[in-house]
Amino acid sequence: MKRVLVATSNPGKIRDLVGAALAHNVQIEMLPGFSSLPSVVEDGATFEANARKKAEQYSKHAAGEIVIADDSGLEVDALSGAPGVRSARYAADEHTASGLRISAEKKDGKAAAGSEPVPSHDPLRHDGNSVDEANNARLLRELHDVPDEFRTARFVCVIVAARNGHTLATFQGKAEGILLRASRGSNGFGYDPLFYFPEIGKTFAELSAEEKARYSHRGAAFRAFLAWEDERAGDGEDPGGAALVAPAAFAQQARDFIGSVLALKPAIAVFDCDGTLWSGDAGADFFYWEIERGLVSPKVGEWARARYQEYVAGRVSEVEMCGEMVTINRGISNEVLQRAATEFFEEVVSPRIFPELQELIRRLAEQGCELWAVSSTNNWVVDAGAKRFAIPPDHVLAACVEVENGCATGRLIRVPTDELKAVVIREVIGKPMDAVFGNSVHDQAMLELAKWPFCVNPNPDLEKIAQERGWTVYWPEGMRK
Repeated sequence: MKRVLVATSNPGKIRDLVGAALAHNVQIEMLPGFSSLPSVVEDGATFEANARKKAEQYSKHAAGEIVIADDSGLEVDALSGAPGVRSARYAADEHTASGLRISAEKKDGKAAAGSEPVPSHDPLRHDGNSVDEANNARLLRELHDVPDEFRTARFVCVIVAARNGHTLATFQGKAEGILLRASRGSNGFGYDPLFYFPEIGKTFAELSAEEKARYSHRGAAFRAFLAWEDERAGDGEDPGGAALVAPAAFAQQARDFIGSVLALKPAIAVFDCDGTLWSGDAGADFFYWEIERGLVSPKVGEWARARYQEYVAGRVSEVEMCGEMVTINRGISNEVLQRAATEFFEEVVSPRIFPELQELIRRLAEQGCELWAVSSTNNWVVDAGAKRFAIPPDHVLAACVEVENGCATGRLIRVPTDELKAVVIREVIGKPMDAVFGNSVHDQAMLELAKWPFCVNPNPDLEKIAQERGWTVYWPEGMRK
């Protein structure tokens, strides 16, 4: 019987997972010593960010074992997706805000007219979460005037599997339903008594363990995990390692692409990032994101915006613009930039990752392939993205500056774009390239170094070159226009 360690002390979650595991001959166990381990602060902006943080941290306490952790919550359409990642702390948030308001009023020596009294009971548990009753009470208050037909909602669960501090896989499950005006049932926890599931005419708190495993969001996510593990076991693979994977199911075209690359058994593979590993331009997106967040001063932001328009008009070169997107951060703490880039990547870029490229890189790593990322985007963002693909930090060659006294300077080290990508590959890697993956004409020079060049999600210029030279072209799912 397989053993899966779960990083939770929540008996409701354990019940859900046990129910889902019955048909897979899997034994569910709480992570040994979990209650005595330091708690992980769930401060991520997404369910995946929180689950990933927990799985990676707790897996460090069970060497060689796969540890799974989840984050889940309720998204209510009438509340613009709230409570979302704050589901377990929904009443606590309200309580905290109320306490702060009343404290401010007391400082003025009076209570404002119509202000609510401090609750006589404290809805906070020792872990900062709220008791289920308090959460449900707040939800019902928020939805009091919402008509029944607009009380649609969904439970979302993201499960992350990790080993030795590295993410292995992420899996998501959802369940669509309607929120009632009064609780029904006693089998569930959290918002289950209010969540009516039309498909079988019951609330989640009225479901048996078997029904919960079949219909719940957590059951769906866990089944995806079990299918992933079953598939790897069927292939004779060890279900572990330090690489990142996506959910197991891909279209035939994606499976064929992955198989064709693996069949070549490349010793070294180099990947461009923006447009190749994920869609869009993360460098430009971070540029605007950090300006809007005030990471750089308003004066610098105003200059940089104008400079980017010059670049768009063709009056500033690619290498100049990519370099200036890094040097505008001179004087900012490198640690601050790293944290900002991680937050940005999780918030903006993570949903745009091409899962088949994530799976390909995982499989290449298992074959012993040496993996590199080469990008003209700043190294803070590329480092954050490379972690999602388990590409080592010292195998990231991105636009970067010298760091002095813990702060970024204006002294560029490299800006790998166009021919400079080929230059940095020769100088730093210094080995023959087997497989190279790129998506734009700015990757042409490094693609020309490859024994096997692959054009992934190519722009029109590169697609034309690929057709002329007979290079392989692959369109990630949903990207072909």
